[in-house]
Amino acid sequence: MVQVPLTSWHFEVFNESFGLKEDNTTITPASGKVGYTILEEAIAAGKATALIQSGHIGEPGTAAFAAATTNRVGNNTRARDKTAEIAEQVIRSGTQIIMAGGEVYLLPKGTTGFHVTAAIDAAFADAEDRPTTNLIDLAKSLGYTVVYTEEQMNTAVASATASTKLLGVFAANHTFDDRREEQLGLNTANPLPLYLNTAPTVAEMLEASLKILSQDPEGFFVVIEEEGTDNFANNNNAVGTVEALRRADAAIGVAMNYVNTKDPNTLVFPVVQVRMSSGSLMLNYLILLILSLTSKGV
Repeated sequence: MVQVPLTSWHFEVFNESFGLKEDNTTITPASGKVGYTILEEAIAAGKATALIQSGHIGEPGTAAFAAATTNRVGNNTRARDKTAEIAEQVIRSGTQIIMAGGEVYLLPKGTTGFHVTAAIDAAFADAEDRPTTNLIDLAKSLGYTVVYTEEQMNTAVASATASTKLLGVFAANHTFDDRREEQLGLNTANPLPLYLNTAPTVAEMLEASLKILSQDPEGFFVVIEEEGTDNFANNNNAVGTVEALRRADAAIGVAMNYVNTKDPNTLVFPVVQVRMSSGSLMLNYLILLILSLTSKGV
């Protein structure tokens, strides 16, 4: 078994980048394979892959492994705000399993869906948020089985094979409600839920994904982010922050249980960035990288 201690994650690029350098040129990774992220190297090496996210599909903690967008070129739009473009790149990336929220970023303006109501559709009017084509239909055309709830996910996984491609779309936006404690009524008799009750936790997403990924003889690579550790803290929601950290810890537990009981030839990297922000809680970004090693390597 190989365990890697918690560490700070220092980025080469500046804070508005999304998969590219500040001058919008391609990053050279440590491997020297220009233009490839470690996820893309894993795909090229024939490994099974997964991106697991409690936030929406375009969140950079997972999506930056599969997408790259230019920053403020010809306009003042930040790279990370091109959510529909990012979502399409993630869908087209070849990643075998994609699980997140963000149905609204997969549907053209004027389209409702499993989670997206007419009111939600109307609320997301920014052109950068909405694709011009239906990306869920695109995913289906690329061979993905699309699921919208934990129950549907478990049903799909029960009959999955090593080649099953799965897209989980578990919320209209995030799978959590990151508003402030008083807005959610957390100190009242009828508090609103922190997380959507039909959505799986990141630990449950990982556990389900491993049932498919572990069938690949070439091994697998997984990126997981519990986005709630960031968003709840940003909004001074201490209860939500603790719950998000608990869920992140549960995902680490699933990963280590796999190492200890299934395959010790697996690397688990819990990656944490902690920073102070004036007027808000300490921010904790928790991303988990899991690499199952085989003779081919990455």
